[in-house]
Amino acid sequence: MAQPVDISPRNAVDPAAPALSIRHVSVAFAGRTVLRDVSLELRDGEAAAIVGASGGGKTTLFNVAAGLLRPGAGQVLLGGHDITGHPGSVAYMMQKDLLLPNRRVMDNVALPARLAGVPRAEARSRAAALLPDFGLGDSADLWPSQLSGGMRQRVALARTYLLATLGGGGVALLDEPFSALDALTKAEMHRWYLKVMGRIRLSTLFVTHDIDEALLLSDRVLVLKDGAIAHSEAVNRGGDPKSADFALTESFLAHKRRILDALGS
Repeated sequence: MAQPVDISPRNAVDPAAPALSIRHVSVAFAGRTVLRDVSLELRDGEAAAIVGASGGGKTTLFNVAAGLLRPGAGQVLLGGHDITGHPGSVAYMMQKDLLLPNRRVMDNVALPARLAGVPRAEARSRAAALLPDFGLGDSADLWPSQLSGGMRQRVALARTYLLATLGGGGVALLDEPFSALDALTKAEMHRWYLKVMGRIRLSTLFVTHDIDEALLLSDRVLVLKDGAIAHSEAVNRGGDPKSADFALTESFLAHKRRILDALGS
């Protein structure tokens, strides 16, 4: 099995390079093209969203970026370092929180450090330092079964952040992180996510089927259609770059219309 490339800290590789670069990636399965010459860059501290129809190649693109799938053509660079086909080089959070039921919140968050060989006390210390930022300061000793859906996602995001800063080059891939939540919990999580991301500035690429969510949570929205990037929409929120009131503005609607046009909806 391919081993993760040692790219931590990322800036030690090339501080001028994008956080993540996907260059001319193509993937085909059984003669069917799934991704066709896809290129994109994620800047340091940027949040970019990918939207597209089901079966349009979003998960395949994430699997390539995560090193779980080697493309037929193209490469993936993390901080200027080639990580194509090297799983574990970036932090990857899937739709389900995948918390270990037999570990408390503290040890679920500390898990990436323990797997990397960090001593238990140090791993728990690193996790403890993150908990307040993720709204988990009073939850360290709780079991996953004692948490609400939103709290479970916070634990999963904290664990992903620790992995990203520990050995994931400061980059996280989030695959529909809020899709399993009900509408009210999702709205609450959106507000929380904007606040915490404003503090930690994690370079993030995430997939969502929700255009509103993409516009609310990202600096740029990429439309993946028929296996290729069909449109890139830089999101302009005006005076407050993380304002939750952005969804009520004419600018928001203008962005959404252009994305829908690019999707062909």
